[in-house]
Formats: sequence, structure tokens, C-alpha cells
Amino acid sequence: MLGLLFAAAAGATGYVFGTKAGRERYDQIVAKTNELVGDENMAKMRSAGQTVGDKTREIFSEENREKVRFATQSAADKARQFVDDAKAKKRAQA
Repeated sequence: MLGLLFAAAAGATGYVFGTKAGRERYDQIVAKTNELVGDENMAKMRSAGQTVGDKTREIFSEENREKVRFATQSAADKARQFVDDAKAKKRAQA
């Protein structure tokens, strides 16, 4: 019985210290996050990231996708022709 009481007291003590340490760590994380959100360098990085995202969307716009499709199809056609020519040449040599 005394062992059970001791285990319960130890568990309660551990819980109290654990939650206090957890809350302190949470408060540290929140403070650091708030510090970074207000930081000028972070604002510049967010702005640069937004610019990169905007440019990426521009590059992959529908008009440009059509150009890429055309260029890809053209390259694939040339590659097929090259392979076909090589096969024909090999057959002619055999």
C-alpha cells in the first residue's frame, strides 16, 4: 500500500514538473516566433519568396506551357527520327 502511495506521489510530482517545463518551452517557442515575425530580415525573405512564387507562376503560365509542349514534341520527333535513321543504317549494313 505504501508503495502504491509513493508511486502515485512520484507520478504526480513528475506530471507537475513536466507540465511546467512543457509550458516554459512553449512560451519560449512562441516568443521566438513572434520575434521572427517582426524581424525585418524575415520580412525581406518572405517578400523574396513571394516574388519567386510570382515569377514561377508567370513562367509556367498557359502560354508558356504551350511553347514548352511544342518544343518537347519537336525534340521527341527529332529523337524518333534519329533512332529510326540509326536502325535503318544498321539494317543496311547487315
